[in-house]
Amino acid sequence: MVATVGLSLNEAAYASEVVRAGILSVDQGQHEAAAALGLPKGYQFWRIVLPQALRAIVPAYVNQLIGLIKGTSLVSMSRCWTSSALRRGAEHMSSTYPGDVVPLLMVATVWYVLLTSVVSVAQFYVERYYSRGALRTQPRTPIQQLRSGIRGLRERFAVGRCRDERRERTHGSRPRGAAGRGRPGRSGDPGAHKSYGTHRVLDGIDLTVGPGQVAVVLGPSGSGKSTLLRTVNHLEQLDRGQVSVNGELIGVRRHGDRLKQLSERAILAQRRRIGFVFQGFNLFPHLTVVENVAAAPRATGLSGRAEAREQALALLDRVGLADKADAYPRQLSGGSSSGSPSPAHWRCGPG
Repeated sequence: MVATVGLSLNEAAYASEVVRAGILSVDQGQHEAAAALGLPKGYQFWRIVLPQALRAIVPAYVNQLIGLIKGTSLVSMSRCWTSSALRRGAEHMSSTYPGDVVPLLMVATVWYVLLTSVVSVAQFYVERYYSRGALRTQPRTPIQQLRSGIRGLRERFAVGRCRDERRERTHGSRPRGAAGRGRPGRSGDPGAHKSYGTHRVLDGIDLTVGPGQVAVVLGPSGSGKSTLLRTVNHLEQLDRGQVSVNGELIGVRRHGDRLKQLSERAILAQRRRIGFVFQGFNLFPHLTVVENVAAAPRATGLSGRAEAREQALALLDRVGLADKADAYPRQLSGGSSSGSPSPAHWRCGPG
């Protein structure tokens, strides 16, 4: 009882800080929106703030729980849950099988792996539940990943078999790898295709925008306008098809008759040449206005600190925000935070 009370108080101190940090991570706008609707304080906390805070609370709290499993010896009723399991096991082994302690240490290790694995699996599903609405697509469960892998293997086997049969009908018994390729694979598929689960967002989109042209994409909500633009700089990866800017494929490269994903570094290099304005702006709230504008040139090495700041101030002056250079995004009005995009951002944008 003493161990339970003492360690509960100790863990509660850490757990309360984890919860407090999670609540602080919720955007202030969520509190304001709930208050503007006249929602009761209890409803604001339990239904609006806490579900969003749990996305930050759960990982840290589970880490604390795993540390408790490995580091405590308070639960004497289940010795495998205690850090003294190794010590007790070693004592038992030394008295029963002197000089042969390693096997029991391995058994204790397996117990710890099993216990932490159970907690980790539970953590995955809890995080997945509370990520609803925060992510465009839910992370796939292990079962879904297994099914997808099996389906992919079946499709590759079926495609390979059909290609072999077609080659054999066309060229007789010519061996595999000889001249006479089959139909091009993914790189030859017409149009852009993108689906979220069973919902097909882009279905064979074929669009060309020439230099100097301004294109407007119209359609109802959910018709794929933002998804289409997000594929331009590879924020969304197409299921089939390809996107090219100035004749350069974005996010992929040709490898024979197929397309291969580029490395993250190569994709980032391409994105630096494509301007993009988000519908929700997505400004960095912990940086000032001038720091937001100067962040990319500084981080990518295009400009030094002083030069990037000077260029940023010049751009802010062009759109009438020079006096707000040292303010933070939350201190700006909605119109000011959107501003007028710089010429580098006129090329495309969800707006």
